[in-house]
Amino acid sequence: MATIVLIAGSGHGGWYFDEVVPGLKQLGHTVYAPTLTGMDHENPVSTVINLDTHIEDVVQLVESENLTDVVLVGHSYAGMVITGAAERLRGRIRGLLYCDAMVPEPGKRLWDALSIEMQELFLSVSFDGYRVFPDPAFQEMRPRVVPHPLPTYLQPVHYEPSALDVDIKVFVLAAENNPSPFQEIAKRLEGQADWTVISVASGHDMFVDVPGRMLEIIAEAVA
Repeated sequence: MATIVLIAGSGHGGWYFDEVVPGLKQLGHTVYAPTLTGMDHENPVSTVINLDTHIEDVVQLVESENLTDVVLVGHSYAGMVITGAAERLRGRIRGLLYCDAMVPEPGKRLWDALSIEMQELFLSVSFDGYRVFPDPAFQEMRPRVVPHPLPTYLQPVHYEPSALDVDIKVFVLAAENNPSPFQEIAKRLEGQADWTVISVASGHDMFVDVPGRMLEIIAEAVA
């Protein structure tokens, strides 16, 4: 059985995985779905939050629980987080699953993967110059979503490529999220023998759109 750590994307907490956690536990896996610093709508923080903050959250969880053979699963922005965590947790990581997520090259920022139009959109809704605020309609539909710290998008992740030399490497592409930077990432990884690239009929919000399929993919990857 596997030890699985699920990390949600921008503005979301561990609750984002509520539809898959019970099923993974029923299969006998140990599952953690932490809410990263500043992503808890009930406990806002006033400290400066950047990418290092969120990487440290994952490192602290794994080390404090003395977890080994860990499979990190990241959605969207969280691809940056699990990449940085893999560098810090060498020897403890068994697998990495990127779910319509950033797979940054060393020294790159999430910002570097965004189109000019997307960058301008994020800046236009950063009303305080620090956080990227969700669309009001989306916020009404999903009230636990919080504004996301802009510095996490602007900070590069530094790691040695060997940090990603783990037993399981899967990229899951949301086929209906097009155009997106994840399309290019999938093309880059498809030609690499140590990666498995899977396409699902879903929009970007895959753990809401097709939770059953995502449960199957994670379970098959760690089997």
